[in-house]
Amino acid sequence: MVVAGEESFQGELTAREADAPRPRVSVVIVNWNTRELTGQCIASLKESLGELPAEIIVVDNDSSDGSAEYIEEQHPDVRLVRSGANLGFARGNNLGFKYARGRYLVLLNSDTIVLAGAVQRLVEYLDAHADVAAVGGQHLNGEGEFVPTGLRFPTLWSDLSVAAGLNKFGPMVLKKNQKLARLWYVVETQEVDWLSNSFVAVRREVLDQVGPLPDEFFLYGEDIEWYWRMREAGLRVCYVHGAPIVHLENKSSNQLYKNNDKHYRYLDAFHVFASRHRNPLSWRLGWVANALHWGALGVRFYLRGRLNHDEDALRRAQWLRSFARYHIDQVTGKVAPIAR
Repeated sequence: MVVAGEESFQGELTAREADAPRPRVSVVIVNWNTRELTGQCIASLKESLGELPAEIIVVDNDSSDGSAEYIEEQHPDVRLVRSGANLGFARGNNLGFKYARGRYLVLLNSDTIVLAGAVQRLVEYLDAHADVAAVGGQHLNGEGEFVPTGLRFPTLWSDLSVAAGLNKFGPMVLKKNQKLARLWYVVETQEVDWLSNSFVAVRREVLDQVGPLPDEFFLYGEDIEWYWRMREAGLRVCYVHGAPIVHLENKSSNQLYKNNDKHYRYLDAFHVFASRHRNPLSWRLGWVANALHWGALGVRFYLRGRLNHDEDALRRAQWLRSFARYHIDQVTGKVAPIAR
């Protein structure tokens, strides 16, 4: 079924839909120019759902690659919502929520492959833990390696860990000793501060309690802000190990943001969060420490480039210096905390 864009939406179900049994789960997928990946995601999702009563809603953000037509032809049982514009991630999902009828809302990135039982595992956890508002599943990368997505809110300590290079040990330890990796990551089912929204299940009533995704964020940052609001409302958020998807990552954002621009946009998101919720002195100290870290790396690449006549190293040095300067511009207020 195809419905029109955001402006014409009235938020009403047809009489047939109102009388039909409501699915337990509504899976919302936002697509922008990832036709083949979205088709692969839908196919894997259908296979993994089994007998679980579920509906699939795809919000197409005005793709130019024929995604909407492809989904309409290949998956006529999927509700296709044509947004009429590139709304971004938060507004795209919020539009999908308006059509969702399920008790649980599942957010799923278009560049994912859902493995057997993943959605069921999240649903079972919510069924068994009535005091938990949202749960996130396990992520694997394209090589089948575990990618942590149950996260803690940033602090001065986490900022300093990046500045001192301590965070570099995390990925190495994660590959060799998952138990020791607990010092850096959440690696087992437990309560967390926030989740990556690439694969999560949320109780429908959460939208009434804290609102939908913060739509001032176009891409990046809507997740940490949303879960902050949940935690401030006294709601629990958990990471559930053993509910796996494969996340191929950044297939839409790589089209939108070229070169290293996404690093700036990601930093913008954390700048918004820091300015709203962190101690003003704490986050500024963390930003300065990180600026020194990136600046020192820039000097190292500059010296390597000059000594070895390495143009790539010189370009890298220039970017690192620019990134370090961007941190300082945020600290001094030259760059305002704007959600982009």
